[in-house]
Amino acid sequence: MATLVYQNLVKPFEKESSQTNKSVQVKVESFTWKKTFNIKLLDTVLDLKQNINDELEIPVEQQTLTFGKQVLKNSQTMSDLKIQSDDTIHLIQTDDENIKKVSYSSNKGYIEVVINKKLKMSVSKDDTVGKLKQEIRENFSKLKDIADENIKLSFKSKVIEDSSKSLGSYRVHPSSTGEKFNAENTIFVEAHVPGG
Repeated sequence: MATLVYQNLVKPFEKESSQTNKSVQVKVESFTWKKTFNIKLLDTVLDLKQNINDELEIPVEQQTLTFGKQVLKNSQTMSDLKIQSDDTIHLIQTDDENIKKVSYSSNKGYIEVVINKKLKMSVSKDDTVGKLKQEIRENFSKLKDIADENIKLSFKSKVIEDSSKSLGSYRVHPSSTGEKFNAENTIFVEAHVPGG
């Protein structure tokens, strides 16, 4: 009888417990680097963020982690997320100076990163939207590997999307990028990082 109880109740529990406590290697990738971390399936997202802080000195509160199509919550475990060896988790460093918000848009399949960095640039009304996107990438290193179609610009609440059109066709004029930064004369930048 004791053997039967062990085989039916205890042994399956022991197997499940050892599976959830096993270690896996995950890749954590940012715009500029990739690193592998050993973690346990019972570790939380917060545990992983602390490991990243220990290794790379990125404060926990400045880390936003995404996996697949979701922004990860600190309390979730790797097991909850069904993380397996060699999966890639994306890190977006959300320091207050540069990144205003990170969210996932399920209907479009991307992670949205709203950049909140003031960058004064000399532009002509004849410059194309594509040229402006290129200059933004050159001036903001975290965006250098993001494709044009994943950088969204908006001016006076209107999306500026056609890379071949001139800034003048969107009524952006040199005075629009002057010293004063406010909603009336600032072009807002969003980087859309495809979700896995």
